[in-house]
Amino acid sequence: MTEGVGTAGGLDCAPGQAARHARFPALDAMRGGAAMVVMLYHIGIASGHPQLAPFGFLAVDLFFMMSGFVIAKAYEPRLRDGLPFRAFVGLRIGRIYPMLAAGVLIGAAVAAVRGGPASIGVAALRSLLLLPDWSGHLLFPLNPVLWSLFYELVANLLHASLARHLTTRRIAIAALVAGALFAAAIYRYHEAGFGWGAQNFAEGFARAGWGYLTGMLIARVRIPTGRSAPLFPLVGLALLIAPATGFVPVRVIAMLFLAFPLALLGAVRTPHCRWPRLAAHLGNLSYPLYAMHQPLVMGAAAMMPSPYAWAGLALALILLAAVTGRYIDAPAQILLRRLLAGRRGAPTPGSAPATPPSRRPWRR
Repeated sequence: MTEGVGTAGGLDCAPGQAARHARFPALDAMRGGAAMVVMLYHIGIASGHPQLAPFGFLAVDLFFMMSGFVIAKAYEPRLRDGLPFRAFVGLRIGRIYPMLAAGVLIGAAVAAVRGGPASIGVAALRSLLLLPDWSGHLLFPLNPVLWSLFYELVANLLHASLARHLTTRRIAIAALVAGALFAAAIYRYHEAGFGWGAQNFAEGFARAGWGYLTGMLIARVRIPTGRSAPLFPLVGLALLIAPATGFVPVRVIAMLFLAFPLALLGAVRTPHCRWPRLAAHLGNLSYPLYAMHQPLVMGAAAMMPSPYAWAGLALALILLAAVTGRYIDAPAQILLRRLLAGRRGAPTPGSAPATPPSRRPWRR
């Protein structure tokens, strides 16, 4: 696996978007930091310096956990109270697709210059529809990071369709099953990077399931963390960039099944942040950075003369993501959501549910 997925940081937020409700500033900062680690990982591979962020590919598992947490917090109550499934789908499309489309267009332009799929138009259409291509090495050759968005959207749709039946016990059992299948696949293939290609497509569901369901559990169960909670996200990010020397298999397992859940737990149990504006900016640029960076890194691979040029590219990508997130992604999301709401009759966020709230208690 080579990518990570952008996820929501504040409640009722798309990846990288500002929240309308409660915010988790440490979660915003961790999401932005993880997106930068993914970028560094891809730059390291393209520049011939894979030790730059050797475990950066595992950031996707952290992103899956964040997605499960945020969707559970932001949408489960509304789904149980009558938010129609098609309205939920419209909201998710409105959140995800502006930057997804931008990444696909960039990927198509890069492929046209440097050579890519035989039919760039067909590949672009498949990418826009999130339809995997099993005929080649990558599921989404124009912008490989889309593989994780595919799994995330599948998880979102299953989550919404089953929301009324998801007790905490059932989620825990499903998480244990997914985790066991994921661990078995890691043991069998001696790697954890599943989901990005046709050869490991099936194992990707176990991987995404473990992360997403773990995030859902953390959203429901209160686990005391003490004063050390702010350290957990820092440790999780530090492990992603630590040198890949010694005990690598043990470290990968420890990250996936211990450090990352603790990092998410610590982030959501840290109510205050010393630099809240910086945390918000990091959260806002995370999804644009994730969605757009890899085609640009791939296009730059043949023309970077020195490490300094790669450093300049990294800074340029971060600046591009910050500007795009503020001036393009946010307005485009609002416009797309309004168009979908008007066409489908879906309520906009913050509006009353379409049906009266259910009075049944939430079963655990």
